[in-house]
Amino acid sequence: MGIFINPFTGQLDFTGSSGGGSSTSANYEQLFNATTDWGSPSAGVYTFVLLQATHAKGTKLNINVYELNGSDYQSVGITSKINGTGDITLEVLQSPDNRFEGKIIIGGY
Repeated sequence: MGIFINPFTGQLDFTGSSGGGSSTSANYEQLFNATTDWGSPSAGVYTFVLLQATHAKGTKLNINVYELNGSDYQSVGITSKINGTGDITLEVLQSPDNRFEGKIIIGGY
């Protein structure tokens, strides 16, 4: 929500709306490592799971995943799933081991 002075009335005006709840607030960001954060392999894949209760962005999500390369984060294409409750699962192959250190940025809409 924004506040500005209306030049015609001299009154303060409020703009915007907070009706979207937490999903319209700042993005959620979480770092993850290349080993234990991916859990144990199952059916040939490692998974990294981020619960909606942790990111609190709802179920309508924009997800961006980045791999740490030196001191830079580079965008990567990765299998990602969002279930009906907003839990996010990232998947990489177990063999070859495609786990990586990186971060996920989540925004709601």
